[in-house]
Amino acid sequence: LCNIDAMPEILILDVESPSCTPTQEVTKELQEGVYGGVVIFLSNTTDAALDAFDVGAFNYVIKSSEDTDDRFAEVFTRALEGVHRKRKTILLNGVNEHRSVALGRITYFEVRKHVVTVHYGGNRTFDFVSTLDRVENLLPAYGFVRTQRSFIVNAEKVQSYDTNKIKLSDGATVPLGRKYRDSFRDMMESVSMRSL
Repeated sequence: LCNIDAMPEILILDVESPSCTPTQEVTKELQEGVYGGVVIFLSNTTDAALDAFDVGAFNYVIKSSEDTDDRFAEVFTRALEGVHRKRKTILLNGVNEHRSVALGRITYFEVRKHVVTVHYGGNRTFDFVSTLDRVENLLPAYGFVRTQRSFIVNAEKVQSYDTNKIKLSDGATVPLGRKYRDSFRDMMESVSMRSL
């Protein structure tokens, strides 16, 4: 896992596996670092389910239940669909540079005076000249939603929100405008239904 070029896109971690580092700690370290893939927990009990979600795992499978094979197939299929969505990229044209960014790594877009900044991969940014309307028209099928006149967020990167603001996985907070609340809530419901 130290080789970023050979990083697997799906990790399946067995909570009961004999390991010198508990699975939850491994998952947390992976997700705080460069790993942007999907993590699935396997366990013999439901106790690990809360731990899995606490560290942002995609899902968990109880190994000892009667429908383990069906459940695993369902979770793994959804994980593959998520990986497929993350592989999609957007080509951004800056002043002297072009950059292809994986949609799954993007946290949010913001615009100031016709310069759009994409925030992705932790703390990375890239500026390009466009309108947010043009960006918005490219992205609704990929889980991006407008939250205010100057912001578009990746719904899968939302950690929490209230009536006025949204906290994202990279620690950033963006505004939630009154005009955009209904479409934002609809998108969040859609994302949460996909992860069930």
